[in-house]
Amino acid sequence: QGDPQALFALGALYRTGGAVAPDAARAAVLFRAAAAQAMAAVRRARREAKAGLLGPGSEAWLTFATARTRTAFAAPPGRDAGRAALFARYWIGLALLAGAGTAAEPARAVAHHHAAARQGFSPAAFSLGLLHARGHGVPRDCAEARRWFARAVAHGHPPPAALRAAPR
Repeated sequence: QGDPQALFALGALYRTGGAVAPDAARAAVLFRAAAAQAMAAVRRARREAKAGLLGPGSEAWLTFATARTRTAFAAPPGRDAGRAALFARYWIGLALLAGAGTAAEPARAVAHHHAAARQGFSPAAFSLGLLHARGHGVPRDCAEARRWFARAVAHGHPPPAALRAAPR
């Protein structure tokens, strides 16, 4: 029925095998579908929110993440289930943060972002920087925020005004 978390879980089953025969191409398609559904839920939440999804400065970061995802999705799905899983984890994390199409679950959202950021997905690292800077879903920790912002930039994320204005 298009639930991003269910699509992601099914993709993970196809990527690793176990209950089904491993099929990396099918996993990639499912991960891409999960990301697309989660992106749509986040866009709806953004339209309905009175302020930015994570407050001031988040629009540039979301715009960059959307553009990066769309660029990746413009290419044929291929067999790169790992890369598609990063995009899906990131967008599912955002949907869980915003309560977009589901109840807000900050702890699960942060876990998805950590998994994507540890593999070099810069929007997820930048998201973790914002979360730590604002104390949203995690304890407020400016030093940790700076570490995640630096990691995001090291992996190709542009340093927008929100990054330059991060607490010191």
